[in-house]
Amino acid sequence: MAVERDRQHFAHISRMLRDLGDAAASVICGDALRFISRCRRSFDLVFADPPYALAELPELPDSVMQSALLDDGGLFVLEHGKDYDFSSHPMFVEHRAYGSVNFTFFRQASSDERDA
Repeated sequence: MAVERDRQHFAHISRMLRDLGDAAASVICGDALRFISRCRRSFDLVFADPPYALAELPELPDSVMQSALLDDGGLFVLEHGKDYDFSSHPMFVEHRAYGSVNFTFFRQASSDERDA
């Protein structure tokens, strides 16, 4: 059931990006933890929708922010359940809740900010 739901989300997001004509965007459906450790590219925007019961979910923001996954100033958006509060994270930007769905935004420091 979860695999089918993931395929449906992947197909929907892919269709939306095609409709928007954004040739630079890419959608990756896979194990986020494995992807973080193996990816050799960096992105302006990373969106993660892991299972809400994922044991490693509380560490996911640190894993992403400490990896080379985000470009300088890049944005990481994490979808998660209501039981998580990331507002004390040093790269926290904003939290939004839509019913039982929560999104937390994190921004990677730019090289200027890191050098300051």
